[in-house]
Amino acid sequence: MSADELRGRARPWLVAGAILALFLVLRWPLLHFPPFGDEDLLIRDAADLGRSGLTGYPILALAIVHIGLEVVGLDGLRWVPFLFSLGVLGLTALLAGRLLGRRGAAWAALILALEPLSVSVSAQLLFDGAFVAFFALASACAYLKAVERDSIDWRWAAAFGAMTGCLAMTSYAVVVLTAGLALHCWLTRGIKTTLKLFAAATVAAAAVFSIYPLLYPEHYRLAAQKPAATLPSALAHRLSMPASLYARALSKALFFVGPLPVWAVCLALARRDLRARLALPLCAALAYAALVFLLVNPDRTVGYWAAVLPFVCVAAAGVVLEAAPEPAALTLPLGACALLLIALTRLGPDVVQAVHPAIHWTWRGLFEFMPARIFYGPSLATYFKPAAVLLGFGATLALGFLSAFRPGLGRAAVAFGLAYGLFYSAEYAYSPFSPNLNRVGAEVARELRRGGCPQPIYLHGYGALACQRSGVAVEPFMYDVPLMPSLTRAMRRTGGTVALLNAPAIGPDTELRRFLASDATLERSFCDKGVALAEIWRVDKP
Repeated sequence: MSADELRGRARPWLVAGAILALFLVLRWPLLHFPPFGDEDLLIRDAADLGRSGLTGYPILALAIVHIGLEVVGLDGLRWVPFLFSLGVLGLTALLAGRLLGRRGAAWAALILALEPLSVSVSAQLLFDGAFVAFFALASACAYLKAVERDSIDWRWAAAFGAMTGCLAMTSYAVVVLTAGLALHCWLTRGIKTTLKLFAAATVAAAAVFSIYPLLYPEHYRLAAQKPAATLPSALAHRLSMPASLYARALSKALFFVGPLPVWAVCLALARRDLRARLALPLCAALAYAALVFLLVNPDRTVGYWAAVLPFVCVAAAGVVLEAAPEPAALTLPLGACALLLIALTRLGPDVVQAVHPAIHWTWRGLFEFMPARIFYGPSLATYFKPAAVLLGFGATLALGFLSAFRPGLGRAAVAFGLAYGLFYSAEYAYSPFSPNLNRVGAEVARELRRGGCPQPIYLHGYGALACQRSGVAVEPFMYDVPLMPSLTRAMRRTGGTVALLNAPAIGPDTELRRFLASDATLERSFCDKGVALAEIWRVDKP
């Protein structure tokens, strides 16, 4: 065998190994964080599998976490969603390979590996993270195998139904994700094939799903009541929300998704040839997007996009294949774009705006840190400079759309999009250039463990579980304006300690800040990158 043949055979394995290594490096720090916020609810529900009425989450995600608790325990539990996220990476490459070939599979896997949203959810202990994405992709891959020939392959149709049944036990979104696949089948194979395939798949899905009510009848009744009870009220509540709330939620989601997938989806929808080639991921993603906007609390939408992020990455790979046919030519522009994002992040004052801020459209405001908060673990928040994000989006989208007139600009758009994903994924996991709330949170926990802080300890932020596991009793609270008068009265009556984890979230004009200024003494401030992110106050009894 010649040297060229050896290199040709080794190259796919080298590419796959490099993507896998990148995937692991960007997610490794998140595997060691304790549970936060809603993750605690999932763990407690899973520990009492089928009997707890805490959440009413679909049973399969709870069963998977329950097995993880039995096998690896609480300390290693983040490896369970991480292994499913590895499965998501493999299934994304498989789906892209079916639609776009080997190079398309490599591009889709690379884009997913660099996605900040994928990084943030890959170790999350929530049912709508890696679990839903895994079964949604497995269902789509089986569906594609069932219809890839002129006649239906009934073995793969049965597998499609089985995976759909698993998806139904993992997420209520099974309805819209399956509707997206049905839309694709109708558009590409006709109504007759669609009815035959989905009738058979429904029978197989029902057979798999029937295990649920048989084994866990009480939990099934609770889970079945949840969407039926909340659908009318959710629709009415969403319609009453201001448009600005949806705009803020969408901007946060776009920050984590990044500009490359946004450009790719817009271009794929605009061009007929790409619409035909990428119809499957587009149908799944757009059907799901409609559900997210209609039914999900806008402040909590970021994590929900993880279910269809792999489909969006497949669509992005289809666009990148045309825009950058020579990947090696991207190395220098990608590095230059990453250096530019680093420079913009380090420019300006080390100041963090309050939570849920708006961009200050001044020169100084564009270079102040803003938080992109996640309401659950493994990482509490990431901080960014608006100037860097706006440049990343503006350059990628402008170069991408101008590439319709000058094709060479498409390569620069891809480089900017990949650099954005790499930079903010690294920022979320490691925060080399921005403040890191997780590092500060660990310092606060160590300080509380040393003793010397009078009880009771009122802890603001998602650190209660980590403190309790360390033997520190805390009274957790989240900032809620109507509750502040009663809370500050209790603090004044009992004295003790107030620990603010994510101190910038408490603005200077809030009731809690006014109480601390008049009735408490600042004992210690915790900083990272020159920014005060946490504070410990001592409250003396009157």
